[in-house]
Amino acid sequence: MSEYLATAARAYREICRCSYTFSFSNGETIKLVFKPQNFVHLAGLRKLNDVYEFQTVRNAINIYHDILRGNITDLHLQMSVHYDSDARERIENLARLEELLKTDKAIWNFDPKKSKVVTRLKSKVIFFKPDGFDFYLMLGAAPNGVTWYPETFFFRFDDQYLTDQEIVSIQSMIRKTV
Repeated sequence: MSEYLATAARAYREICRCSYTFSFSNGETIKLVFKPQNFVHLAGLRKLNDVYEFQTVRNAINIYHDILRGNITDLHLQMSVHYDSDARERIENLARLEELLKTDKAIWNFDPKKSKVVTRLKSKVIFFKPDGFDFYLMLGAAPNGVTWYPETFFFRFDDQYLTDQEIVSIQSMIRKTV
């Protein structure tokens, strides 16, 4: 049995070792930085709050390190009544985050009012990668002073986040070890 959670955490650890500077076709540039404490949120683990290992009383960095050490496994995920195929797919796809960062398109200045989906996202940039028929991997990024942070990671089986939004091309992505 494959350990989806450990695979995603190891892939995320590699991403945390770098910063990513994106230049867009509209002349804008952002620097995206991933931190260990973002993993729990991006993986959706707080939704599994009926399992002690994922409760908010536990520090996100400690949860992330416990996953990397093998102290929290897929068995812990399966103990939650909230763990379903969507939760599993989100974690499995999080292991593909590096692939998503190599996409050539993004939404610039995402406007939730234009979205066909009701959302509270603060993300101003949403990276997306079509992956098969009507399936998209998506990463929302929001400004945090000089750098940007990954606000959300999700996948969709429709293009409702893309409709009526400003789509820009990614001219370059520079990955720099930090």
